[in-house]
Amino acid sequence: MNTVVLLPHLGCGTFESVAMADLVLANLRQFLADGTLLTPVR
Repeated sequence: MNTVVLLPHLGCGTFESVAMADLVLANLRQFLADGTLLTPVR
């Protein structure tokens, strides 16, 4: 298969996924600080 090119998954490099990662970290920091979440699941 000489015409095959392998690439890493590129879907995780979007602005939306970076924003989701930032939100996860913010929730983790908040939880470790006082046990609450910025975006709780109900």
